[in-house]
Amino acid sequence: MDSAKQAYREGFHWTSVLNHIPNMDAETASALPGTSAHLRPTNVAIRGQRRMHDAAHAELVARIPPRTESDRLVAYYFEVFEYSPIVLHRGEFMFQYKAFWHEPASAQAAWLGLLRSVLHLVNVFRSTQPATSKELSHARPPTENAKYLDEFKDGTAQALNLAQDGKEGRFIIQTLIHYFFAHQYLKKDSSLRSWLLFGNIIQIALCNGYHRDPDQIPHISPFEGEIRRRLWSFIYQADMASCAQLGMPRLIRDSIVDTREPRNLFDEDFSADTTILPTSRPETHLTPILITIVKQRFSEVCSEILDLVTSRSQPSYESIMEVDQKLSQTQQRLPERCRFRSMTDSILDSPSLVFQLIFIDLSFSTMRINLHSRHLPLSRLNPDYSYSRDVSVEAACHILARHHLLEEEFLPGGRLSRVKWLSFPLLLHIFLLACGILCSHLSQSAPTISHADLDKITHLLKTTQSIWTRASEISSEARKASAILSKILGQLEQPGPQLTGFGFGDISLAGPSLDGGDTSAGLPLEFGDIDPMMAKFFNFGPDFWL
Repeated sequence: MDSAKQAYREGFHWTSVLNHIPNMDAETASALPGTSAHLRPTNVAIRGQRRMHDAAHAELVARIPPRTESDRLVAYYFEVFEYSPIVLHRGEFMFQYKAFWHEPASAQAAWLGLLRSVLHLVNVFRSTQPATSKELSHARPPTENAKYLDEFKDGTAQALNLAQDGKEGRFIIQTLIHYFFAHQYLKKDSSLRSWLLFGNIIQIALCNGYHRDPDQIPHISPFEGEIRRRLWSFIYQADMASCAQLGMPRLIRDSIVDTREPRNLFDEDFSADTTILPTSRPETHLTPILITIVKQRFSEVCSEILDLVTSRSQPSYESIMEVDQKLSQTQQRLPERCRFRSMTDSILDSPSLVFQLIFIDLSFSTMRINLHSRHLPLSRLNPDYSYSRDVSVEAACHILARHHLLEEEFLPGGRLSRVKWLSFPLLLHIFLLACGILCSHLSQSAPTISHADLDKITHLLKTTQSIWTRASEISSEARKASAILSKILGQLEQPGPQLTGFGFGDISLAGPSLDGGDTSAGLPLEFGDIDPMMAKFFNFGPDFWL
């Protein structure tokens, strides 16, 4: 594991079998020499490698911005990045951060990679936000800004590769999560490359045993174990969300996972010196981790939904309705502080918290649509499936109503203006899905829709179409959605039969496929626009992460 520099292995692996031999265990076996004497590096070669390592380490330290600038960027990270409580323990990170500035040369390459990834992510955040007039006067030209971001990204990749040379396994997962988010925010649209990148993060987590509860693994402290639970909770949720976004099967199998959900604790409740973790706080206490706990419970139901809708066999309607009921029960059991009521009721909440509550609300509607997606076409022919149509249309209308609320709050001066550019990639596919459902409903059922419902849906789509038109400059998917809505709304305004036999033609809302479009990366292991240094990082064998 990270602390013991030992890879996780299942019980059937040959090194695990050695645990049953007296005076022999897997850790002992991993220490046995595996290279012939005449192939081992000489002392001269070792000294040369060490000098190269030291020079690269010194370069990494020298490329960290001055203390004052770094302080501002780190403060901005904890203020704006909504996932920071899951990825980093504030107290421990700040202890390491202060130690670094006290003695920079002693910092591990892996920790330098973590710091570089924090600084890179913050600079990506800042580059995607509209600048004020004062900031514009000091802003870098676009080409210079792109070079500035590349320097941070390259520094992160360089630190990860240097950490591999020194077998430093700590902080790798956190660093890669930051790298993943930076990649997502820069791309704006759903990206198969991002999914492939996250797939590698999952593999690294599995190699390090994050899918097993820390209590089942020796040599892991209570503090490190709780951090691992937080990170695994995020990884599990992100696997579900990214697969739903791209219409792909899940990568994590529930049958191999026994990691418990993290405890509802403030960072101040435990530290690296903790020997026994405190009990979880009541869920009336809104800690930064409570949202993560709620999302994990939701994700466990969503995983059942994804397994059903990606199955090669048609699921029975009884199984669909059974999971539908489970989804409703999960929503009803949400802690009161994790429910979004209105912007007025959230007046004392931070913008990040308000956004996360709205996102949870949207996610329930999204997964209900996904659950009933296979029975939507059947509902036009068989009234037994009319519930699937009705609940999907209702969920889509709810999503677009929330979309309009968010758009108002994203405007300059709005409550959520600071988190707009951070949330765009997360929300895009949800709004596209809702548009697709309502467009399909109009095209297939327009003659049977009541005037009141038709007016409601048309109003929602017209408002959404104007939003997508404005977003077309930064998103190709928004451009597609705007074109579809323009075509449908144009047909609605024509006299005579409306939308009968409407076809989407060559415009598609479907996610990227392996055959073209966004997937120019080709084979899964070709990373396209992911920088070569990071691709090199992923090409190492599993032992490199130890």
